[in-house]
Amino acid sequence: MEFSSNQFEILINLADERARDTGQSINDSPKTREFPEFGFPNADVLTHSLRRFTKLPSVPDVREEDAPQNRHENTVGNNVRVVNGSDIGDIPIEYRIEALADFELPVKGFYVDKRIIPGFQYTVRFNGTQTWLFNGEPRLLKSVGMGYGKRLTFAGESPTDSICFWSDSCEDGYAFAVHAVEEGDEFVICDERLRPLGRAHIESLLLPQREISTFTTGGDVTMRVKVVVSVVAEYNLERHGMLPLVSGETAVAEGVAIVMKKRKQRNAMTVRIEQVVLPKVGPCSLCKEL
Repeated sequence: MEFSSNQFEILINLADERARDTGQSINDSPKTREFPEFGFPNADVLTHSLRRFTKLPSVPDVREEDAPQNRHENTVGNNVRVVNGSDIGDIPIEYRIEALADFELPVKGFYVDKRIIPGFQYTVRFNGTQTWLFNGEPRLLKSVGMGYGKRLTFAGESPTDSICFWSDSCEDGYAFAVHAVEEGDEFVICDERLRPLGRAHIESLLLPQREISTFTTGGDVTMRVKVVVSVVAEYNLERHGMLPLVSGETAVAEGVAIVMKKRKQRNAMTVRIEQVVLPKVGPCSLCKEL
């Protein structure tokens, strides 16, 4: 990666400005904590409580039509992506990012993938390692800062607490993965006409969740996420007060979660899982609200 003399001067000025701003605002706030900056001054050390070693999950096979529609990087070889800040309206610096799984979104240097959006939940991995932030659990992203080295702020342990780090804190970058559904989530099973058939309980997550597409309409953000989960289904199909016609089942459900964030809402919500096929009732949707 090469810088022009003008770009290099801009970077130095930005670093000096951010260092001054950090000393005044971030370090003085007891409610905001930062992850290690790997050499950046005035960084708090919190890795002992926010890391664990976890086996990286396998990458699911995804059909060609499910490929992300707003891809902001090129793939070089089997496991290298090339991204450029100009793709996100930022300084035109190119990064080669290795060791990302297909479902992960890159953050490195000044580059933050456009699909990393405040209000949505993500898991975060130190790229090039098996080390995860937040003990590998998904966290709500509260904000992405402006400028070049971008401050990413996540929800903390309490509603008033926040945890943040900078996009250029880790030399190899970060790997983000969106999270649309959780173990224990409850849905209403609906047929193709959205008539209720029963209830579904998410028993386990079987494969990593993958962003398919993201679009904005009038300030509302909608993200489509491919999910593969194990569900426990209980049906309530009855005829004239008789016993249920279809008994319950435990099945693998593959579908597309629709995650929506309204313009005035802080948190996105998974409203339904579409394109699901359950063995006993066929094509259906799993809905949060009717």
